[in-house]
Amino acid sequence: ADRIEFETAAQRENGGEYVVRELNTLGQLVPAGRRSQYFPILYREPAPLNPKTYGFDAGSESGRLDALNRARDTGEPTAPPWVEPAPGEDAEKNLLIFLPIYGEGAVLDEIADRRQAVVGYVIAILRLNRLVERAWEGLDSEGIDCWIQDETTPAEKHQAFYRGTKREGGEGTVSPPMPTPAASDLARPTTIDGVGRRWKRHF
Repeated sequence: ADRIEFETAAQRENGGEYVVRELNTLGQLVPAGRRSQYFPILYREPAPLNPKTYGFDAGSESGRLDALNRARDTGEPTAPPWVEPAPGEDAEKNLLIFLPIYGEGAVLDEIADRRQAVVGYVIAILRLNRLVERAWEGLDSEGIDCWIQDETTPAEKHQAFYRGTKREGGEGTVSPPMPTPAASDLARPTTIDGVGRRWKRHF
């Protein structure tokens, strides 16, 4: 009943179709299955190319749901593993960052308080290609290969982003794999902790 009331209110506010949706196994947006809690997108700026992304349940995938819950419990911006674009969007890898919003004046001293007080989230969508290119802007990067690896995930599922001279198929391709530096290599691996994840940069 709560979901139907929410969808009806969102349809009145947005002046069009609004359904809580999720991705099926084919990557298509379909009405979400029944569950106890949803995290649907209500507003987005700029407007998406595919209007059906309104209503997409950000908690419909386990990695995102875990990040939403950690953001709620800590009060800190938190990212899930980076994701492939939704249907209809540009073909870029995206990094989502969830920031919880609590009720005005709420007491947030304990985790139980924050769980009770959360009323929604702001979600930032960072395009990795653009983010990396902006970081290199104005620098002479010719001949420099750069990898960014998410080390928060299990070793067998480490995700990497590549920028450099040896790519096959365009920016962001994970080719060649991140090398293991030898003592004589002109390499600079560094580790950064941020948005609830651990990142490894390798130049």
